[in-house]
Amino acid sequence: MRQVDPGIYPFWFWNDHLDHDEIRWQIGEMSAQGVQGFFLHPRQGLGQPYLSESFFSCVCVAIEAAESHGMIVHLYDEYPYPSGVAGGEVVSGRPEYRATRLIQRAYDVSGGHVRLQFPKGHILGVTAHRIVDGSPDWADGIDLRPHTGMSLDQESYNETGLTAYNQKRYFASDPTPTLEVELPEGCYRIYASVQAEVARHKYWDHFVDVLNPDAVRRFLTLTHERYHERFGDKFGQSIATIFVDETRPGWSTRIPKAFRDRYGYDLLSHLVALQDSEHPDHLRISFDLYNLRYELFCESFEKPIAAWCEQHGLGYSGEKHALRFDQMRYQDVPGCDPGHTKVGARSDMYGGDARRNARATASGAYFYDKQGALCECYHSMGWSATLQDAKLVGEELLLNGISYLVPHGFFYTTHGLKKHDAPPTFFFQMPYWPFFGRLSDRFSRIWEQFRDTWIDAHILLIEPESGMPSKRDHEIYTETQFALLSRHLEFLMADVEVLRGGTITQGELRIKDLTISSIVITPTRMMRPELAEWLRDSEAQGLDIVRVDRNSDPTEVINSIAAEGALAITASNDTHRDVRMVLRKRPDGSCVYFMINTS
Repeated sequence: MRQVDPGIYPFWFWNDHLDHDEIRWQIGEMSAQGVQGFFLHPRQGLGQPYLSESFFSCVCVAIEAAESHGMIVHLYDEYPYPSGVAGGEVVSGRPEYRATRLIQRAYDVSGGHVRLQFPKGHILGVTAHRIVDGSPDWADGIDLRPHTGMSLDQESYNETGLTAYNQKRYFASDPTPTLEVELPEGCYRIYASVQAEVARHKYWDHFVDVLNPDAVRRFLTLTHERYHERFGDKFGQSIATIFVDETRPGWSTRIPKAFRDRYGYDLLSHLVALQDSEHPDHLRISFDLYNLRYELFCESFEKPIAAWCEQHGLGYSGEKHALRFDQMRYQDVPGCDPGHTKVGARSDMYGGDARRNARATASGAYFYDKQGALCECYHSMGWSATLQDAKLVGEELLLNGISYLVPHGFFYTTHGLKKHDAPPTFFFQMPYWPFFGRLSDRFSRIWEQFRDTWIDAHILLIEPESGMPSKRDHEIYTETQFALLSRHLEFLMADVEVLRGGTITQGELRIKDLTISSIVITPTRMMRPELAEWLRDSEAQGLDIVRVDRNSDPTEVINSIAAEGALAITASNDTHRDVRMVLRKRPDGSCVYFMINTS
């Protein structure tokens, strides 16, 4: 793919019937304010039919205008989002490609006659467990699947008979899975698992099963191949990357067989354990399914799209939930989407998973040798957002290692209802637009100082997502980051794949450009065996392993770390805790310090 300089590359929302002259004028406006390029983002309100010839004629005009201004074009692979459905065309008339979800419900009932209706869909399992001393008896389940069937309970009446002798008709419809059974005396909890189609999706009604390789191939054919057919000679030149947005795996008809093949036991007979956290096998079953979904998603979605992009000279960029930190290795420019807070609010850049964590995404880009990390920022900050807000958010993203800012978004139009699509727009509709170039210049100067540098971290914080962290675990992980930031300790995130790439010498981990003195790990519900083994072996070799558990105060634990490279900042009050600082190192050993005040 083409090497792209750090800069501002907004989502340009194509949310109206597009005019060629207007396209050229808006690109000229962006260029005049120092915007280096843009993502062509088909958005709700688009007038031209998506991926039609009239649509592609507008894309052609935009590419030519960008080239005339020396700007970079990035494609966006969906209309509007999340990625995978080609504006709905992938699943239109193709029910075998439609996404499904696993719905699990529990019902407490008494013995005797029981009739229950379940969510609409395919019944995967129904089991009753007697309640003993307030808890289900897991050893004595009753399979109720034979007692379920479909019930048509939506009654209607029409006067539209088939003959001249009768015009009155009674109908029943709306098939609903229904249980009817006589249970022995006692109290029971009934667990039902249903595979249901994803319906009433906010844009297309149905979504796509991204664990189905055939569906993903159809998506590539309908989207990527169409762009390549028309603009392939621009790939790697004026067109740099294509953006994938928010895609994540759900349930799939592939899962039961793949689960048995992978783990040697039947998932469908263990659905109760998956559902109830009190079941003794809950974590084991959940962890096996979590890892299987990751493997299937990489196999069916990440690898084919990454391979297609590499084959055609197009960078693979975007942001989506990563089930594991190492999922970012598939993208040329991994991304995240925090940066939605205004001046005075607590930063949202240190969320629990990599998609919502700027430091984690930048860490992935560094360790996996990507050309940079991006952030889809400024989403839904409202019409009161100012350039001051944009400056603070942008500077904190740069401090955390983000190379490409992707403002969400630059609106083609704000007419009518379209102004309410996750505002603001930071484009020409705003009164401060004539001054946007000063913000662009400010960021460019910072990026120039950061060129060929890296965050000189002495601490690695284990990214927890592969351990299925609970909500509370995510909170502890976030608070641990704020504790590190308030102490001005340099840190990056890593996983076991990254850790295995280093060597331990005299109690320190040497990895890439870094000398790591401490590994910090926060709680998760499970731990990958590979990580547990690495931590055990490394601690035996003298590496400092710092554990933050659910009962400890992250600030007190971090205060106990004696790390090299910490910058001491003192003040007459606690305002120094609101100062964010980063130390970046150059190959010649010199350093760059960058500070901002977030208060």
